[in-house]
Amino acid sequence: MWTSIAECLALWSSRNIVVLKASETTAASGDRNNGSAIEFSAAGVEWHDDGSTWRPLGRRSSPKGVLRTMGSQLLSRGQLQEGGPASVRPRLRPKLRVRRPCARYRACCFDAEFRSTVSILKLRETERCIVNYAHESAYMVDTCGPRYAKDSLCTSNATDHDDPLLMIPVTSTVTGTTYRNFFCALCNEDTDAEHLEPWNLRVASWGLEVERSSLAQLKYNKAIKAWTLVEGNSSVTVYPTAMVPDSLRSTVVRCRGGLVDRCAHRWSDADVEARCNSYMSLVKDKKGLLYRNPYCAICNYVDMKDLDCINLPSRDGAGAGAVVVTML
Repeated sequence: MWTSIAECLALWSSRNIVVLKASETTAASGDRNNGSAIEFSAAGVEWHDDGSTWRPLGRRSSPKGVLRTMGSQLLSRGQLQEGGPASVRPRLRPKLRVRRPCARYRACCFDAEFRSTVSILKLRETERCIVNYAHESAYMVDTCGPRYAKDSLCTSNATDHDDPLLMIPVTSTVTGTTYRNFFCALCNEDTDAEHLEPWNLRVASWGLEVERSSLAQLKYNKAIKAWTLVEGNSSVTVYPTAMVPDSLRSTVVRCRGGLVDRCAHRWSDADVEARCNSYMSLVKDKKGLLYRNPYCAICNYVDMKDLDCINLPSRDGAGAGAVVVTML
């Protein structure tokens, strides 16, 4: 099994690997000495065969073709299934655009149009609320399907393989399912690259200008438990984070780990329990425990006067002084 996405893609590209596409913008502060960040999205950067540089590509190359090839090759070579060549081919999924993802996850606001509608897309048992490297959470699939052997690249952390590309989730715009990384999508037979969209990868640093060519030197230092950029005999700590691209904000459903979203086992009022399950309006009790909505607190025997309403904070800001380089 491959140790990185780049190595995997290299099997079908002898010289260059089309992974991402780059364009550069600078933050309004303009102070490049304060630090910088690079954000990648799924359109195309050329990884040269010496492993040292990234170069922006025009529209002449499509990563979707590469990813489709990668998926079909993995399946046909049996690399995602135990016991020799795979006989399984990717299943054709219904081409239904996700228009009401909150109903699927019982996360709609009280006045949402689709709150009381039974969603045609049901939550899969393998979808869990997972905290990503931006300390945000979303419902994701982080295990392989039952027909495939356990895939280490799907289930492991990026730090285990010293590969930041493994921390980039992908979301299907057809099914609305988000996978922890490409390999989780592949071993769940979701290989229609036309509808798989990766999240952006943002690499931020304070005190060092982050260049596209620096990514080859991006390493995980287990001693200090941090990602670093190695420059000659020195290194600097950087902060790679996977960010939801604007095109997926209406599809990816955020969540909160530790959220109380069910009634207590002995609760008997069915009407309150139904309301607990029907919409999202976060409240917090005096102990700091979060509930899906006030009814979920009530059916867990919390007094209403002990509740405060809260909002999920936006984490889209780059931070004061940071220089942002966005890959569009």
